[in-house]
Formats: sequence, C-alpha cells, structure tokens
Amino acid sequence: MTGHDIKAYFDANYPESDAFEWDHVGLQVGDLNRAIKKVMLTLDVTHAVVEEAIHKNVNFIVSHHPLIFHPLQSMDLNTPETKLIETLIRRDITVYSAHTNYDVGMPGMNGVMADLLGLRDIEVLNLDAPGHGIGRTGKVDEMPLSDFLHHIKKAFNVPQVTLVTSHALDTPVSRIALSGGSGSDDLSYALRAGVDLFMTGDIKHHTALEMEAAGIVGVDMSHFAEHVFKADLAHAFKDKGLDIVLSNENSPFRVF
Repeated sequence: MTGHDIKAYFDANYPESDAFEWDHVGLQVGDLNRAIKKVMLTLDVTHAVVEEAIHKNVNFIVSHHPLIFHPLQSMDLNTPETKLIETLIRRDITVYSAHTNYDVGMPGMNGVMADLLGLRDIEVLNLDAPGHGIGRTGKVDEMPLSDFLHHIKKAFNVPQVTLVTSHALDTPVSRIALSGGSGSDDLSYALRAGVDLFMTGDIKHHTALEMEAAGIVGVDMSHFAEHVFKADLAHAFKDKGLDIVLSNENSPFRVF
C-alpha cells in the first residue's frame, strides 16, 4: 500500500476540492509513491511528533492541521519550520493533511464531535460552507451549565474549557451548537438556530462580547479538542489493514 491509497480514501470521503479556498490540504512533504510501513495520525506536525514518528518507525503522517499553511519565503534551514521539513525529507517521512475538507465532510470533524457529545436531532449548522457544510446543532437532555462543561471536558479529553457568559452555572442548557476549530465566524448561524450554547475554539475578545450581548453561552473548547479526529480515522485506516499509531501530543496551553 502506498500514499496514493491514503489519498484515494480522502478523495472518496473528504475530497481536497471541498476545502476552503484559503486552506492548504493534501500532500505536504514527501512522496505518495512510497510503500507505507506505518501511519501516524496527529493533530499537528511538531518536532516532538516527528521525533515520536522516527522512534516508532513511522514513514507516513496524516495530520489535521497542515504543516505548510503559509507560503515559504525561503528554505533557510535555520528556522524551526524548515528544520522540521529537512528532518522529514532526510527520514523519508511523507506528510499528508486533511483539514477543512475533513471539517466539512460527513461525518467529519463536527459529526464526530456531535456524536461524542451525544447530541440528538443533529443538523448542519452552516450550510453555506463548502462540501456538506460545517458545524452541527443538536439537543442533549436538559442539565445545568456546569454539568455540561464537565461533559465537554470528558468527551473531548481536554484539561479545561473557557466560558463566556453572564448566566449562573446552574442555568439549564439543552440546545447546543458546535463548530470545531476556530469557528467563531459561525456564531451568526448559532444565533439564528436559537441554541442555548455555542461551542468552538479560539474565541476572540470581541466575539466574546458579542456572545454576551446576544445572551448566548459561549464555550471555548480549545482548538486542541480537534484531536478527536485521530480515533475516527484510525478505525477507517485499520479496516484497510494499515498499521496505525496515534501521536502522543498535548495541548500547548497551561493554566497558571
């Protein structure tokens, strides 16, 4: 099996053409013609992840976040990014990224997240996005806000979430909207859907003020919550007989 078989899986389920125009998905580094020994699934391609891949004899990495997101101005090997690329090339490790094409797919990132939360009556939040649209809305059994926050942390295995609200923690919530990654731009769709709570990552200050003014509960579940995609793809790739490992990565943020 070669990298072309990995690409064929994404072409069939999460085609590169569905990605947002600004995104850079697909082959990042390496050669799809090489035979695959072992595949690592990771949210980000970092120096620690690459060292782990080398240690575990991985020669193909599938990441959610693209390694090369902004165009390179040079290949000066004295920068962290280009040093990482040099290591990958020297070690014959191929990197393939499935980012917003996975986000807008079915089930995709948001479908996986909705299932982990146990949402019912699930619908797509933003149908104006490419592919099948992005984000999800759904319902849970009514519970206090504090309980649902604990539920998020457990479902996505994240150490903390950030809350945006003027409501008390015992406020009941049941109608939920989510948009994985940096989904603040989908707030207008969440407001239109009339949900109690909108959860996404990387909520900015002014978006938080907008949430407060609208009376909706905002939850920044962190961008790292997207690591849940690894388990989803692991099932699909193992069914194809691939040897799969999941990267041992952690959120870069710590609470002080």
